[in-house]
Amino acid sequence: MNKEQYEIELVSLKEKLRETKEQIGIIKEQYIEANKTFQIGDRVKTTHNEFGIVYGFGLDWNGDVKPLMKKEKKDGKPSKFELNVYKVDQVRLADNF
Repeated sequence: MNKEQYEIELVSLKEKLRETKEQIGIIKEQYIEANKTFQIGDRVKTTHNEFGIVYGFGLDWNGDVKPLMKKEKKDGKPSKFELNVYKVDQVRLADNF
């Protein structure tokens, strides 16, 4: 294999890798949308009596959909600090409490 063949193969593999990463991203978005328990902007309460506001969703280490939250300030607005929760079942809508 010479340098030109190497570069051609490398470009081909990088293109396949890019397409695969795009497909993985699409599948993750579909999975999150189908399994999310809250809506963006919902006010939630953790089992540690902390209030937060949902700003997005991600996947935890176990593949469960986990809400991404900012802490809630005293005036009800989201803080710049994140509210970390390790288990999805530790979070409930704040209106239920």
